[in-house]
Amino acid sequence: MVHFGSIDIERHAQLSQAVTKKYGININGVPSLHMVSPGSLVAREYNGERKAKALKSAAFSYMPSYVQQMAEAKLDTWLEKDRATSRKAILFSSKSSVPPLFKAISSQYRGLIEFAQITIADLAASKAKPLVDRFSLAQLPTLIVLKRDADDFEDAKWLESKFGGKQIATLTFGKHEKPSFRNIEGWLMGYGRLPRSSPKAATGKRKPKKDGGEL
Repeated sequence: MVHFGSIDIERHAQLSQAVTKKYGININGVPSLHMVSPGSLVAREYNGERKAKALKSAAFSYMPSYVQQMAEAKLDTWLEKDRATSRKAILFSSKSSVPPLFKAISSQYRGLIEFAQITIADLAASKAKPLVDRFSLAQLPTLIVLKRDADDFEDAKWLESKFGGKQIATLTFGKHEKPSFRNIEGWLMGYGRLPRSSPKAATGKRKPKKDGGEL
C-alpha cells in the first residue's frame, strides 16, 4: 500500500542528485523524509513527528483514492452509468472515511473496476433496511461486485463460479478475520478483466489420429 525507500546521500550521491532533481526535492539536512503519490513528479516534505503513529497517519493521508463515497440516493444513477461494460464494486462499511486498504485496492484495479463506498452506521437500523434487503447484507464490512451486461458473453462455467446465478458476488470476513490486501486483491482478480464484446469462442476437441491414438 505504502512503499518506503531510503538513499544514503553520501554513499549514493549520484542517485540522490537524480532523485532530488526529478521530484524537486530540496534537502537541508538529514534525515529528510519526502512523500510521492503514484504518477506524481512532485514530492511533499514531511515535517511531522518521527514516530510510527504519526508517520503512518501521514503516509495514509497521501495515498490516492479512486473510491466514490456514495450516498444511497445517488447509488442507482451510479449503477446505471455504463452498466453494459463497467465492472462496479461497492464496499459497505461502518467507517465514514475510505480505509487505506480500500484506497490501495482502488489504485490496484484502477481502469478495470469502479469502486464506491457506502457508510452504514448500524445494519439493524430501520433506515439501513433497504440496502440490507437489496444486497443481502449480514455484516460490516461487506464488499460486493455487480454483474454487468457484458458478462453474458462469458461462458457458463465462469458465470457460475463468479456469480452463482446471482446478480452480485459477495466477499465477507469471519468474525475474527482481518481484511487484508492479498485476500481482497485475490478475490477481485477474477472480476478485474476487460469486458467481452462477443461470446467466448468455443474450444473444440482435438480429433483423434486415424490409428485411434490422441496426443
